[in-house]
Amino acid sequence: MNHRRIFTRAIAIALLLCTSTVFAAAPAADDPAPRKKSLSGEEKQAWEARQKEMKAKRDAKAKIKRIDINRADKAELKKLPGITDELADKIVAGRPYGERADLVADKVMELGTYVAIKDQIGIFPPYPPARKAPNQGEAAKKSQAK
Repeated sequence: MNHRRIFTRAIAIALLLCTSTVFAAAPAADDPAPRKKSLSGEEKQAWEARQKEMKAKRDAKAKIKRIDINRADKAELKKLPGITDELADKIVAGRPYGERADLVADKVMELGTYVAIKDQIGIFPPYPPARKAPNQGEAAKKSQAK
C-alpha cells in the first residue's frame, strides 16, 4: 500500500473514534435528567381557565347551525347579522358559489360583513356546478335562447 492510502485510512479511523465517543457519551451519574417545569398554583389555575375558555369557544362554534348560501332563501339569509334585503337579493342573484369567500371576491358583500357571518354560512354537498364566468350571464342566456 502506498503512504497516501494508509494516511487517509488512519484519519478516517481517528475521525470515527472521535465522533463515536462524542455522541455516545453517557450523562454523568450525578447529573439528573432535565425535568419539566411544574406550574405554581396560580399558573395552573390560569392555564386550566384558558383551556376551558378555548373548549367553550370550540363547542360554541360546533353548535352553530350553518346556512347554505347556495340553497337558503331570502328570509333565512336576512337572519344573519348585517344582511339587508338588498344584500340578500345580491347573494341570491350571484348563485352558485363555489366557496364562502366568493361573496367577497365577486363583490357581493364587503369584507367586514363577510367576517361577521363567515362562521354561520357554508356550502354543503352536493356541490354546485362549475361557476359561470362574470359578466356573461345575460349573453349566455341570449345565446341559449336562440
